[in-house]
Parts: sequence; structure tokens; C-alpha cells
Amino acid sequence: MKTKMLLLSALIAFCFILTSCEKNKDKSISEYINLKYVDFFKLPGYKIVDSIASLLKIKPLVYHAIANNGTEPLELAGIRWIKEGKKYVNIDGQSIILWTDSSDKLVTISYLYYRHAKTNTWNNNEIHLHNTANNIFKGFGFVQKPNEDYILLKAAAGINNIKYYDLRCNQTFHTDTIQFPKMHAELDGDTCRINYLMIPVWYTNLNDINTYLSDKEMEDIAKNFFMAKYSGKSYTIRNEGFQIVSHKLCKAFDTLAINGRGIYIVYIDIQTGEIVFNTII
Repeated sequence: MKTKMLLLSALIAFCFILTSCEKNKDKSISEYINLKYVDFFKLPGYKIVDSIASLLKIKPLVYHAIANNGTEPLELAGIRWIKEGKKYVNIDGQSIILWTDSSDKLVTISYLYYRHAKTNTWNNNEIHLHNTANNIFKGFGFVQKPNEDYILLKAAAGINNIKYYDLRCNQTFHTDTIQFPKMHAELDGDTCRINYLMIPVWYTNLNDINTYLSDKEMEDIAKNFFMAKYSGKSYTIRNEGFQIVSHKLCKAFDTLAINGRGIYIVYIDIQTGEIVFNTII
């Protein structure tokens, strides 16, 4: 009789645990924060392109072809979850690419005339430069938090000492910096003209995420994934910081490949522990 009572108690406790797990699962799903972005990025593609052309004061662009990540002279090397984009061009050889994820959702936009600059002088005053930077944020509806100030630096490249201004700004998650995507622009040193621009989707509610996994929990998920997928013993796991992948705020973790062929990297949704993307780079 005593044994039966113990078994019954154990069964009730087990059922209670299952019920609690289901409730926690439902609670987790109901409290999941989907990222929202500024209205500019919700426009149809052609309107986005026309708006950028107007902001940069360049000639109208028309759809040209599908662009593939890895074939364009841009900063997407290693960002393999971005596969392709829609490329628009004009008669001056300037291009805008609307880069999308695997679900065909817009994730970042690039504009290119040429990289760096074609001048060897810096002639712009500070007010002009900062007005140009602020016009970028205003034009795309970016809403900067107090800790999302941009960095504007003098830069030089090549044997001809080409001079340009390098503008960068990262989104933040509470007090942490999001490593990718980031806003990046290159401005001519003499005219302050924008020759290159990488415009990420800018999110408005990142700081609404207050409940998420610890670094240790996510590191364990990454370690178990590497062991299960690639077999054998893994090397030290490195935390590569916050990154946004397919409109989900993730932490990236990597480790050297067991056979020395490269680096394994995973992107883990910080709210659910889901591995959003993984690859070898």
C-alpha cells in the first residue's frame, strides 16, 4: 500500500512538472518580443530606393538584377545568412541594393558609388560633416538612444593617401553594443559627398527585451550544438557579442573547426535559445 502511495505521489509530481513546463513554455511564447523597425523600412522597395536617391541627390535608379552576397564590393563578407538582394542602378554607375534574409525580408541596404574617395584633401568643416550625418538619421527615421551616438573620423587609404571621412553607428541593447548590423558611411574629404552607405534596419524596441538567457546558458547551447553536429571535442567557445539575424536579437558564439578548416559559428536567439543560423566561415 505504501509503495502504491509513493508511486501515486511520484506520478502526481511528474504531472505537475509537465504542466508547469507547458505553462512556462506558453508564457515564454506569449512574452516573446518581436523586433519592430522604423516606418522607412516598411515602404515598398521602389519607394525606399527613390527616397535614398532623393536624400543623396543622385539620379533616379531602376531595377537591374539580383545581387549575390560575396560578389559585391561590400562589408557582408562572412555574413552568410544574408544571401542576396535586389540591385538598382542609374546612368552614373551608382547602385543601391536591398539585401534580404532567407524569408525575403529586408535586413540592410547598401549604396555604392565608389569606396573611400577620389581626393587627397580634407576640406570640410565640422558643422557641415555633422549636418550630413544628422541628415542621414533624419532621412531614414532612425531614433537614436542616448548611447547610440555616431563616430566620425578622418581616414586615409592606399599609396595615394586618399582622404575621406568614416562614419559609423551601432545600435544598442540596453548598455551593450550590437556588433552587426551597423550603419556605415564614407564621405569625400573635400566635398563631403556620400560615396558609400550601409544602412541597417533600425529597430525601435530592442530595450523592451528584459528577460533572456544568460551567457553561460547560451554558451552551453553552442557547445552542445558543435559537439552534436560536428562530432568530437570542440575548442574554446568564444562569445562574439550581440548580433541581429533575420530580425531576431542573437548572441553569436564560435569555435575553431576541429579539422582546422575554418571557424564554426552559431547565432542563438537570446529569448528562446533557438539556433537561428549556423555556418562555417
